[in-house]
Amino acid sequence: MQKQINELRSFGISFAIDDFGTGYSNLGYLAKFNVCTLKLDRSFVKNICHATNELQIVKAIIGMSKSLSITNVAEGIEDKATAELLAELG
Repeated sequence: MQKQINELRSFGISFAIDDFGTGYSNLGYLAKFNVCTLKLDRSFVKNICHATNELQIVKAIIGMSKSLSITNVAEGIEDKATAELLAELG
């Protein structure tokens, strides 16, 4: 399957992992599937202004993504404070 994914990437097709950090997603997929984007699950994003654990998880995912040149997309941004905090984090 990795061969097919790399071939599709050569045609300019990119891949994203949805709801990263939940369900069956794991760190091995980052290398195996040569992804371009990680979607941060709403369950982490919605409380980052009020819950330290979720904030630290989001910070870790963003930091890891930056080091791998992977873009992040956040689900569940419902207020200005959350949007501003995520913008600060990159």
